[in-house]
Amino acid sequence: MTRTSRWRTIVANGWRLLADLLAIALWVLLVTLLALSGSWTRWQFYLLLLVGVVAYVQVTSPWARLESD
Repeated sequence: MTRTSRWRTIVANGWRLLADLLAIALWVLLVTLLALSGSWTRWQFYLLLLVGVVAYVQVTSPWARLESD
């Protein structure tokens, strides 16, 4: 793997990490606001939070990996 392609992989993974963090943060915010506006139990809140995060991870593509030299 060349230096340029290694740098591109690192930058792409950095942007991907930021996008993932933003998506998960927005999901947590949405579920929290819904739970606060309704009369959800604690287990319902955590269950929906977990299901949403697991679904997101299953749907998104895998990370690009650096190949060792």
